[in-house]
Amino acid sequence: MKRFILLISTVICLSIFSYPIYNYESILNPNTSVIPAKSYNVNFTMLPVGGMGFSTNFSFFPRIMFGLSYSATNIVSYDRPQFSKYPGFLVKVLLVEEEDYVPAVSFGISSQGFGTFYNNRYYIKSKGFFVNTSKILYPPLGELLICGGANYSIFENIDEKMIDFFCQAEYYFTDNFGLLLEYFLGLDDRTDDNSFGRGVGYFNIGLKWIYEEKLGIEVDFVDILKNNVTENGVGRSVKITYSDFF
Repeated sequence: MKRFILLISTVICLSIFSYPIYNYESILNPNTSVIPAKSYNVNFTMLPVGGMGFSTNFSFFPRIMFGLSYSATNIVSYDRPQFSKYPGFLVKVLLVEEEDYVPAVSFGISSQGFGTFYNNRYYIKSKGFFVNTSKILYPPLGELLICGGANYSIFENIDEKMIDFFCQAEYYFTDNFGLLLEYFLGLDDRTDDNSFGRGVGYFNIGLKWIYEEKLGIEVDFVDILKNNVTENGVGRSVKITYSDFF
């Protein structure tokens, strides 16, 4: 109990002396945000099964951003490393900026999935083409971002192609400490023999802490409903993000 109280106290103290960072996705799903023009970020992710992921995102002009990424698993392991078949990329365009009664709307394409790459696919598939919308709400405490969208994955297993739907919420208690929630149906992740998805969808939870605009640390819990039958438990990952202008 004392350790729990100490942890909560530390988080609150860090939150008081921190500032917002630019978000462009929740845990695995993209949101409508685009990083500012003439800015970039670099991300390092510790993945399940001893994996590592690296990505960088950049923007030269307002309302559009680009990204490159690569990941591998069994890097910190006795087993043979498993590398992604190809690097991932991201292009996202903000079509409509949010106003008082108008939600933000964006679309894009992403080829980066999550986890181990095997059998010509990631543990959780990449989004492919996506479109989404979002609105910021202001409860009595903090700030709440509500998002929803659809995607069509085109880069993995051709026999599973189908439009999928996702939703997410980001609740920031302060400008820099937030709770991330997301769910997607996984309609494009079901085979006749249920070799991957078992039909309940993917539910993920994350905690994000931001320090002085440039540094973000995120702890995520992936597939809490255990939809993917190839793994026995809930995936955990840690993401460290550095953002700046050029």
